[in-house]
Amino acid sequence: MSVNPCFFFLTGYFQVAYASEILKMNNVPNSIVRAPIQLKKSCNYALEVDQVFYRACISVLNKEKILIEEVLCMNK
Repeated sequence: MSVNPCFFFLTGYFQVAYASEILKMNNVPNSIVRAPIQLKKSCNYALEVDQVFYRACISVLNKEKILIEEVLCMNK
């Protein structure tokens, strides 16, 4: 788990899995996680990315035309 994670909520598990692979191919480390119960949206899964990679993640997902439903960043 990241020290300062951002959770990227997409339209479903398959979008999350696809986005995870695309991000890894673009050197953006990420994990597929079950969404914390307090943050759960339409999909039970989210991409967890450290805030250091927030801009890179947004850039790659936008370039690949992957719809981001919501992003929540947390500070610990």
